[in-house]
Amino acid sequence: MMPHHIHLQVTAFASFLLALSLIQYIFIISTSAFIPSRQHKYSTILPQHQHSTLRHYDTNFRPQPLRLSTTTPLDLAQSILPSVALILPMGVRNTTARGSGFVIDVPSTTKQVDGNDSIYLLTAAHVALPGYRIQVVFYPNNGESVVSSSATVIDRDVESDLALLQVNVTESQFTATTLPQPLVISNQTKANVGTPAYAMGYPSGGVVGPAMTSGIVCGNALGLVTSASAGILQDSITNETDDSNNSTDKEKTRYVVTDAAMAGGMSGGPLVDGNTGHVLGLNALINMELRALGNYAVSAAECIEFLGTQNLESDGDAGSNNEQPTTYQVVLYNDRFNKRARVQSLLENIAMLNSTVSNQAMMDAHTKGRGVVKEFSGGDAEARKLCDALRKEDLLVEIETVR
Repeated sequence: MMPHHIHLQVTAFASFLLALSLIQYIFIISTSAFIPSRQHKYSTILPQHQHSTLRHYDTNFRPQPLRLSTTTPLDLAQSILPSVALILPMGVRNTTARGSGFVIDVPSTTKQVDGNDSIYLLTAAHVALPGYRIQVVFYPNNGESVVSSSATVIDRDVESDLALLQVNVTESQFTATTLPQPLVISNQTKANVGTPAYAMGYPSGGVVGPAMTSGIVCGNALGLVTSASAGILQDSITNETDDSNNSTDKEKTRYVVTDAAMAGGMSGGPLVDGNTGHVLGLNALINMELRALGNYAVSAAECIEFLGTQNLESDGDAGSNNEQPTTYQVVLYNDRFNKRARVQSLLENIAMLNSTVSNQAMMDAHTKGRGVVKEFSGGDAEARKLCDALRKEDLLVEIETVR
């Protein structure tokens, strides 16, 4: 029979591991902000004068691979890191977070860059925080210069943890020869185990500029792996702990598992194939419990499926006679700083809502994470005006298109 004091120690240790299994996933973004819970896709504003098509993910077009003379770590770093950007979300009271993203589409290099051109980046949904002002920073010319610009969230999918950003660029920021090169997302259904892999991004902790870590592809995961599904403490943990049991295989997000170390701030950066320079996945989270096997990237297949859902209008299509009027809605998100009475008062005085409607929008944001403030039909000018006015009062707001 086990002595009483040893039994207590074993029980305490088992309880400690159980707690770890319940709090095991760390999104690799440096932030203390509250992220509202929303489990289905929604789209934010795409201004009518900035409609474009993601050329690199047309069904009839595939990007050319990076032309690398060799694929040494130095070659990969010099070729790919200029296309990896620092993402800085800013919220209430200038609360800032830190993440990464990478370029997937740029203006045609056959013409001069002008104010209507855009760069598109892929990042993690938990980096492009709802209602936050997004700043994107590039380090072209091997880090010798810095280019900073605001970004618009075009689409965000919380379930797969992916977001698409649009950044307007001008000739003063980039020329046709200094634009960052779009990265190529691998068309492999699954990453091959043993493939050399490099995780890239902008880690926090005093690292200046972009960083890169090395490893291999250790495996592919369908849904998140918990201690129960990994075979740890199977006698103490029920299947209810395993989140992967709560959805079908088609609903689970596909991940690439690597031992290339990821750190806070690297969320949204690319996991790159060391042989080809193609993107194997998007850095997403760390499972501390699995140690070296705990670095997860959303798979390339998942990224391509997300980009395939984008149906942005090509130039000249916007405003056509056959186009249905677009409705824009200003959405309020919950934050931990503003008091409910202040939020309701601002909605009444700025959005000109009556007390009933303002209270409903405020309470929806407080209890559900988000609430609709007001809807506008036709152009987006009035929606932008209201959004800017509410942001000046330090509220988390964003514009969405109603499709």
